[in-house]
Amino acid sequence: LAQACEYKRAVGYFRSSVFLIVGPDTVNFARRGGKMRLVCSPLISDEDALSISAGYAERETLATEKLSAQIDHLLFDGITSYRTKVLATLVATGALDIRVALRPEAYGLYHEKIGVFVDNVGSRVSFLGSANETWNGWHFMGNHEAIEVFRSWAGDGEVERVEKHDDYFERLWTGCVSGVETIPFPEAAKRKLVSASIGILAASGCRSCPWPRPDSVDQSSDGASDRDRCSVLD
Repeated sequence: LAQACEYKRAVGYFRSSVFLIVGPDTVNFARRGGKMRLVCSPLISDEDALSISAGYAERETLATEKLSAQIDHLLFDGITSYRTKVLATLVATGALDIRVALRPEAYGLYHEKIGVFVDNVGSRVSFLGSANETWNGWHFMGNHEAIEVFRSWAGDGEVERVEKHDDYFERLWTGCVSGVETIPFPEAAKRKLVSASIGILAASGCRSCPWPRPDSVDQSSDGASDRDRCSVLD
């Protein structure tokens, strides 16, 4: 992230708790003009959903300010928590865009985990594995995770893997992956497709999160049950 100008990430679960680990690095990424695109399932905590919505609402009012001044202004808010301030700031300044991935004809969630970093000269690093974009996914005291990393400048077939991962993300972002519908966050929020609760999602008509589920117990990759999966540190 320290060398990247673009970060593409697709995960099953996203929580602003990840910024308790990478918050300063992500803010510096934004100050350099870095752009992050995130695709995740609709299971987002209420607090994060409000922060994301507030960030999108703030974009138009910040249009005439310089990027560094925008970031300083938004991070100065002493009321909200650090992690949600970082989340809202990244969205408001245009450093972060979020799309929600739905499985409209299925009973499961979008649950992939893939990422691509791009630097200013076009070199890319891609990775995939079990980690979500959460505190538990990335902190050494959290889950036991595994990832595989590939470099565009390396041999032994790594460049082909990077190309495949990057191409896949772009198709996912534009809604061209079979069986997955990706919706810009503002639209998903307006359609009430974003919620911390599987039950609420089911009531809103989101078939990708029906209740009760066909399986008796669903475990997220962070090891959380339906009851506690939206913990602050998930």
